Amino acid sequence: LEAILSMTCDKLDLSFCAVLSDDILIQLIEKNGKNLICLNIRGCQSITDKSISVLVKKCPYLEELYLSDCSKLTTFSAGTNLFGSIEWIELLYLK
Repeated sequence: LEAILSMTCDKLDLSFCAVLSDDILIQLIEKNGKNLICLNIRGCQSITDKSISVLVKKCPYLEELYLSDCSKLTTFSAGTNLFGSIEWIELLYLK
């Protein structure tokens, strides 16, 4: 986990990361949000709307977001809230 938290990057692929929690993802967003253009958290079963709320506020340049198989996200997070806040996103994968 320390290696993940020490990363600075513009693209993060954390798909199917079993240890990824809201707290860890929020720390990554806080550190990388202004630079982040692509985030893949497919299959991260512990991620909730809490992370998405931070994401939409802290990632102004996000272009690609992969959220499929994130079973704890609600339709509010994956739909209304997200689309209303990240209008510039080019690719949103929810399937």
